[in-house]
Amino acid sequence: MEAALIAASDGHRTKLMELLTGTDDERVSIVINKLDLATELFTQMQAEDENRLEILRVVLSGLDEIAGTYSLFQTARDKVVAWAGRQFGELSVSVTGREVLATLERAPDLRTQLVVFRRLHKLDPVPEWLGFIRESLSQKCADELIEHLKKRDNPGGLESPGYLIYFLSTFGLAEPSTKAIKMGLESGTFTIADVAARFVRHSNLSTPGADNPRLDEFGQDEFDRLVPACEDEWYDKPVEAVESSDLSWENRRRYAAGRAKRPGQRDNDGV
Repeated sequence: MEAALIAASDGHRTKLMELLTGTDDERVSIVINKLDLATELFTQMQAEDENRLEILRVVLSGLDEIAGTYSLFQTARDKVVAWAGRQFGELSVSVTGREVLATLERAPDLRTQLVVFRRLHKLDPVPEWLGFIRESLSQKCADELIEHLKKRDNPGGLESPGYLIYFLSTFGLAEPSTKAIKMGLESGTFTIADVAARFVRHSNLSTPGADNPRLDEFGQDEFDRLVPACEDEWYDKPVEAVESSDLSWENRRRYAAGRAKRPGQRDNDGV
């Protein structure tokens, strides 16, 4: 294990990833538990921060390779993400936000970067670079959300933006998305109905042998936080009866009509 960690800290990923992607679940679980040995190893090395960042780059870039291995109630991937969060917390104060961001960006995609951030968000004491990471990820999320909105009812292969909205409204900064949505509305790139459609939630009604997703709620709290207040006659539309099993963006627009309130309206109404 020590040899694999030392090799990974020098950028050689093969040994460590072989251990983390094995088919023996129990063995993989033991390997993950031993990853915390990295803390002790790195404190004995010169250039401790760079070694720690390099092994984080190796592990984060390989997260998709270990996603399917389970250990008790957590996946191997979950445990590695938790370990990565602890390792970020061990970095010295000399490490910059840009160095941390460059390492975090080795994760396979934005969704995974946000999952790792949820671990960083819990660090105590709070690193000086955390604000920079939050700001950077918030901008990325806003950019992705706008790309989805530009496609209106036909986003093609773009992933549903619910995870972006969750991050922005729970951990991130609202300003980047609020500004971008305002610009898109004013330019006519998309409508307030298109925006509201992205805040319609759905749940799965499981039956033997199948999942049956259904539209079931409008996320008004998140809408209030991320969407700029504007006057639009769309808000005066009545509630429509819709087919709840239809998850298309056109149908979500119809579902949001009459259910979405102008941001801040509930406060004005005393709700």
